[in-house]
Amino acid sequence: MIRNLTPKKDKLSLSNIQNRLNSMFEDFFADVPIIHGMTPMRQFPSVNVAETKNEIVIQAELPAVNKNDIKIDTLKDRIIITGEKKDENRQEESTFHLYEISYGKFQRSINLGFDINPDKVDASFSDGVLVIKVRKPEEKKDTVKTIPVH
Repeated sequence: MIRNLTPKKDKLSLSNIQNRLNSMFEDFFADVPIIHGMTPMRQFPSVNVAETKNEIVIQAELPAVNKNDIKIDTLKDRIIITGEKKDENRQEESTFHLYEISYGKFQRSINLGFDINPDKVDASFSDGVLVIKVRKPEEKKDTVKTIPVH
């Protein structure tokens, strides 16, 4: 049912490439003092997408995000997760020597390969993990119809 998912063992996965690029930039800028206000923001949360017999289960990692700052939309065959991780403890007069925690707005769109019925979607949020359960549509049985020849 799900399309466009790459297996974990794929050596050229997007997350693997992203990790390599992050490592390359960290090495390159290791001796450069941090520029005030510069934050390494991720634009989307990491997700797991699993399929059972009756539903698709999406888990999104959203540590330190307030439940009220998360929005879930459905659009045809997609689940769209948007939100914001706010930095409410940042003190402007502070001088940061290391600033690794990401803040800001994020969005993630997940194509499920079938039209989603919004009434068949449930979501829960606990301990920084958003779980979305999407009921799969009932499979339509192929109907064979004999056409008479005149």
